[in-house]
Amino acid sequence: MAKAELVLVGTDDGVVLLSNPGGIGRWLKAAHMLHGQQITATWAHPLDPTQMLCSSAEQRWRSQDGGQSWHPVAIPAFVQLTAVRTTPDRIWGHTGETLYVSHDAGITWSMVATATHMASGGERTWYRDEHQSLLSADGGHTWQHMDAWHNSVISHDGQHIWYMHHAQLCYEATPIQTTPPTAFRPLIACAGTAGVVGLSQTGVWRFVDEWQSIASLADAPITTMTTTIYHPDRAWAGDTAGNVWYSSDRCLSWQIVRAGFGPIRALASARLL
Repeated sequence: MAKAELVLVGTDDGVVLLSNPGGIGRWLKAAHMLHGQQITATWAHPLDPTQMLCSSAEQRWRSQDGGQSWHPVAIPAFVQLTAVRTTPDRIWGHTGETLYVSHDAGITWSMVATATHMASGGERTWYRDEHQSLLSADGGHTWQHMDAWHNSVISHDGQHIWYMHHAQLCYEATPIQTTPPTAFRPLIACAGTAGVVGLSQTGVWRFVDEWQSIASLADAPITTMTTTIYHPDRAWAGDTAGNVWYSSDRCLSWQIVRAGFGPIRALASARLL
């Protein structure tokens, strides 16, 4: 059993660390640091969550003690940080305009390309610039042009790619004969599941065989959502009211585990063995 599950919560008033000692479902606030900073991106090492990163527009920080203390680092101002268990020291960072990669857990970074959108999962990474989409199936070593993927959002389930092409949902390169009920912001997919979840201005929707609104999130102003790397069934979400939401059944049902943190912009989860 895990000694503790950890969730790093980026808010408009700093970064909050939640801990679930022994995995018993009692989420405690272990720390609240960097008050006054609007945190836009968070990252926790999948295998060693003593290592963490967070970013605001003004400053970036690193923690080497599991979020108990933070020190400034000279890295780009990221709005998105993603990493996967298969390559735990590799992090993809997106500034909103440029894609970067780190191969040493965020210590050094190199620019990959200009990019308007980015997502990664397993060994697959995708980005789009103003003219084209590119996909890497080997962790960024080689890239394939995907000129038919003109769209705005993409997601992963650890092995495969979901994406929105115009108004059509596609799995890998195969269109699914269904029309989404709304325009989505990011899509997410839990590892190993055949479903996908999309956030929109009209709520949160889940697709397996058909699109259905997620009732428990119907009135929640969700701002960010992420899946856990270490467990295929678990996902996290945050909203503008400062609530942290948790799902243990692949985004089917949700519950608030902590509240009152101010608007939430970023989430990262890990576990300490």
